[in-house]
Amino acid sequence: MPLHYHHFMTKRTMAWLLFYGLLRNLFLVFPIVYFTSTVQFCRSSIIMNFVCENMSLLNLGCGDISKIQSIGLWVRMLVTAMDGTCILTSYLSILCSVWKTIVGRGREKTWKTCSTHLLVTMMTFFCGMSSSLVSRMSSHILPDVQNLITLMSFEIPSNAHPIIYGLRTREIRNSLRKRTKRGGPFFTHS
Repeated sequence: MPLHYHHFMTKRTMAWLLFYGLLRNLFLVFPIVYFTSTVQFCRSSIIMNFVCENMSLLNLGCGDISKIQSIGLWVRMLVTAMDGTCILTSYLSILCSVWKTIVGRGREKTWKTCSTHLLVTMMTFFCGMSSSLVSRMSSHILPDVQNLITLMSFEIPSNAHPIIYGLRTREIRNSLRKRTKRGGPFFTHS
């Protein structure tokens, strides 16, 4: 067992990871909540988005919200960079460990698994960051377009995950090939 998962993932390690996650989220989210609470709201109480995001709420405020927008964007980029760095570091560690101990087919399987996970993660980060940037340019983009991009930032990753993972699974791939040869993936012959 090259990765020694049970050796590293003890109850103490899990407690530290939980503590770190809670502390990080507290320090990164609290400033946004605080600054949002200082905004005076004088517009309609109807949020023109189907998701109650911070920027949708801020767009109902009066006055200058550019400072809060900047802080929110920086927090979003910082969280994405921190999470991305942590994920990339852990996968590089896994790949290095596997490359040192396993040869042949095991390396290929590890590479396929890691690359699939990284693809899904990067797609999720990209969609979230795109939605975040678009919501900050609300005065230049129609509300329907904003809603469409927000919808896509939720729907694309959640719908693509099973497809990406499914196509990487041999049994599912073979089943799709057989169904396609018989007349399409959604048709069965009696």
